[in-house]
Amino acid sequence: MLKLPRNEEKLEAKEYIVAYIDILGTKEKIEKEINNEYLNRLKQIYEMAKRFCNMELFKDSKIFPKLYYKIFSDNIVIATEMPKETYYYVPVIGHIIGFVAIYQAIALYNKILTRGAITIGELYLDDLFIYGKALVEAVELEENVAFYPRAILSSTIKKNYAIENSEMLVMDTDLQVFVNYYSMLTDTIGNRITNQEVATIKKFLVEERDKNLKNNKVLQKLNWLIQYHNSYVYKLIGTWDITEEYLVQPVNIVNEKVVTRNNSGSKKEIKKQRGCCNEPN
Repeated sequence: MLKLPRNEEKLEAKEYIVAYIDILGTKEKIEKEINNEYLNRLKQIYEMAKRFCNMELFKDSKIFPKLYYKIFSDNIVIATEMPKETYYYVPVIGHIIGFVAIYQAIALYNKILTRGAITIGELYLDDLFIYGKALVEAVELEENVAFYPRAILSSTIKKNYAIENSEMLVMDTDLQVFVNYYSMLTDTIGNRITNQEVATIKKFLVEERDKNLKNNKVLQKLNWLIQYHNSYVYKLIGTWDITEEYLVQPVNIVNEKVVTRNNSGSKKEIKKQRGCCNEPN
């Protein structure tokens, strides 16, 4: 009775590109949830991700291969098998980066902050479970390196993708490369963002900033996002009725210290980190 059922099939991990995205602050929101509003917002975002992964376009294409997804509470894993032909690497990596950019942009517009990592490595997944070194690396990068509301690339991704030629990627001040999800706000399904949408995001950032004035750890993440938002607004001033009124004032944090880890896993202390990023391309 205690014996495991015999497994006739020998499982084997294959090389996948994996994106792991975590939703920030979910524990607190679940604990304070009253009317299930946050629950329903999460469901809507996950339904969007599901529809995107199940698009007919992605079923038989080598350039846009099928995306597999796993969702658990406040995190989602998106993966696709790496092609055997190396000349398909760039479009397949770009396919995952594009999904992450859309996912993070929609989440932000719906008042949800996300953080994650994308990597390449061994992975096994089926309808029951997911397992592998690529997932372990992605989770470790998200938890120990990304820190801010951004999805960073592993060193393996950076070796196989022309970062400098992509509008969907930004080199940050700490030399981490992250997905430029604000690029999706400027061109979502062929439509340009409206000043009303920028105002909606600004309102959310101001509310979150003012609500967390006594929480340095949260404030540092928000300051980074505010700087990222402002770099985007500066780029658009004079177009689509975007003006300086859409900028958000960051908070000056005193005695700010953050312990993070670099890509090699060693601890690194950052003092007075000044927020994002080199200006998006």
